[in-house]
Amino acid sequence: MAATYQDLVELDLPEWQIGEIISGELVVRRLPPPRAAHAHSSLIGLLAEVGLYGPWWILTRVELCLGSDVFVPDLSAWRRERMPVLSSEPPWIELAPDWVCDVLTDQSREVVLNAKPSAYARHGIADWWIVDPDAQTVAVKRLAGAAYESVETSHGAASLQASPFDALRLDLHYLWRL
Repeated sequence: MAATYQDLVELDLPEWQIGEIISGELVVRRLPPPRAAHAHSSLIGLLAEVGLYGPWWILTRVELCLGSDVFVPDLSAWRRERMPVLSSEPPWIELAPDWVCDVLTDQSREVVLNAKPSAYARHGIADWWIVDPDAQTVAVKRLAGAAYESVETSHGAASLQASPFDALRLDLHYLWRL
């Protein structure tokens, strides 16, 4: 039997855990460890130009209720023209983002790489970045039909200029610098 939002609510998860429903499966994981949290925070800083002052809403760990799926990606972004206002109610978003980013941890790796691609594609999320702090890589994926294709993978201290933030050149060494 497929998990429902009510099943997720009834878990009454503590603040240090994240619950998602992906293709009917209930997934619970811890908040990321410090190294992954640093990469996440650094990426927010690098994207501030388009998120704080530009045409995007960039949100961190917001609950996305898309059909029967419930996602909590590390970062999500919407073009402001598609979502002109951020509301307080309901406490989740039902509009699929234009971009999501997942930061891999030992606990999230399998779900992110195996369960999320088809689920994200089913909801038409055009751009998806996967940040791997251990390998110091950022994999850029773009939806092509019903599946994602790899566009680019940046390694180490390389810079990245990729969809949907093509106007920015991101210096990735900030993500790995500890």
